[in-house]
Amino acid sequence: MVSCTVVLTLSACIYPYEPINYTDVGDGVGADVGDLQLRNAVMVTADEDLTSTVSLIFTVLNETDRDQYLEILYSTTVDCAIKEVVVPAHSQVTRGFIPGQEQLILTDLDTRAGALMRVQVSAGDATTEMMVPVLNGDQPQYAPLVPMLDDSESGVG
Repeated sequence: MVSCTVVLTLSACIYPYEPINYTDVGDGVGADVGDLQLRNAVMVTADEDLTSTVSLIFTVLNETDRDQYLEILYSTTVDCAIKEVVVPAHSQVTRGFIPGQEQLILTDLDTRAGALMRVQVSAGDATTEMMVPVLNGDQPQYAPLVPMLDDSESGVG
């Protein structure tokens, strides 16, 4: 028993401590793009069937010394659209996880709940594609996170 304790104690000294690795927990997906770490991306819609509007929910981390720009490119029913999010140095930006929090609304889509929607994310010279799950507000945890359109996003006004 003593030899087992000695071996276990010594083996802990041999292997260095592992750094913290961010992972996606829950329904969302993530990607590293350039110096940014995009985590837990999911789209939420109020519709059960075909939908044209979703709220893209995510967190993006910037551990660098300078502000970064995350660009999100997605296909619409007529063309492509780009949304941009500024991520300040040494910070994280979250969109849509809490009711009332700023949302990133994607419109003019042709998707449905249960689908995976392809988006292209870019930061600096780096680009990657993600297949983001589309969920509807029927699930209690997503009901308060469905897209809330203002007049500029709905085409009214």
